[in-house]
Amino acid sequence: MAELIVVVDDDQAFRSIIKILLERRGYEVKTAPNIRSAMNLIDSISPDLFILDVMLSDGNGIDLCRELRRRIESRNTPVMVFSANDDRSTIQRSIEAGATQFLSKSQLS
Repeated sequence: MAELIVVVDDDQAFRSIIKILLERRGYEVKTAPNIRSAMNLIDSISPDLFILDVMLSDGNGIDLCRELRRRIESRNTPVMVFSANDDRSTIQRSIEAGATQFLSKSQLS
C-alpha cells in the first residue's frame, strides 16, 4: 500500500504538478484547495505526510500546522510547509508551529 500524502494549496496548478510528481514516485496523493476542505479530508483519512502552503484562501497554513499538532491522530505526522514567502519570520513561525520542514516554492523552479 502506497504512503498517503495530503497537499493543501490554493493554487490549482501547483497542486496538480505536485500530485503528478508524487504519484509518479509511487505515492497516493489527496489534495485540498483550502483549510476547510483539508480538515474535511483529514477527518476521513490518516496521511503519512502533509504538504501545506502558508497563504491559503481561507486562512494560514501555519495555523493549520498548529491544529494538526494539537490532534492526537496527526500529532506525529510529518508536515512540510511550502511558501513563496521565504523570509526568516515565515520560516521561524512554521517551525515553531510544528513543521518538520520548510521549503521555498522558488527552490522548486
